[in-house]
Amino acid sequence: MDLKPDNISNHTPAPSGPASKISALAIVAMVLAVIPCCPPVNLLAVGLGMLAYRRIGRSGGRLRGANVARAAIFAGFALSILSLILLGRFGEQYQQRLKDDMLTDLQVVMQAAIDQQVGVVQSKWSPNAPVVPSDEAILQFGAELEARYGAIERIIIVSQTHSGVSKQRIQAALIFQCTRGEYNGSVEVELAFLPMELIPDIRLHWLMLEDPEAGNLRLPEVDDPPDTRKNSEP
Repeated sequence: MDLKPDNISNHTPAPSGPASKISALAIVAMVLAVIPCCPPVNLLAVGLGMLAYRRIGRSGGRLRGANVARAAIFAGFALSILSLILLGRFGEQYQQRLKDDMLTDLQVVMQAAIDQQVGVVQSKWSPNAPVVPSDEAILQFGAELEARYGAIERIIIVSQTHSGVSKQRIQAALIFQCTRGEYNGSVEVELAFLPMELIPDIRLHWLMLEDPEAGNLRLPEVDDPPDTRKNSEP
């Protein structure tokens, strides 16, 4: 008994053309477009997305993924702009944090010198400094500081420049507001990057108060801190 339905044809359908495939370039562009905080890579994704979109349009249906390419172009533009804004704000906050830490450490060092707390001053000094102040130099600096100027009420950073390998040294022009007047000064610090810490630690190389009448007051007592620093570098 024949159980075959009468309406089934014995002829197989003719093979169609090759199946379309999604553009690998569009997928790569989309992946690169969504990488955060990396504007160069995001902009590269925009270029790849445009290239993929053109290739898809010219493929005659052999490639798919036009929507993916368009999404990569849009996301790449959006992420690059957003990343630039976020990185700019982070940079501003980072620089402000460095200034605040420098001012805090300077205030601590100078008050500790006045109070003859030698260990506190030495703990803030860099072991890479051209000259590390001795106990006697710290005690003399603190006594002279208090006798000439009284208490240090406020320190203001006027300007600063970065130098050294990887910009790890900062030289800053300062204004010291004391109970007995206002004086210009300067300092050089080193940024000590510690493991698992985003903000580096501040370590002093030297500091100086400019006093045209009584003579400059420096710690450590050297003839010319900038020249001493340069001669110590290879």
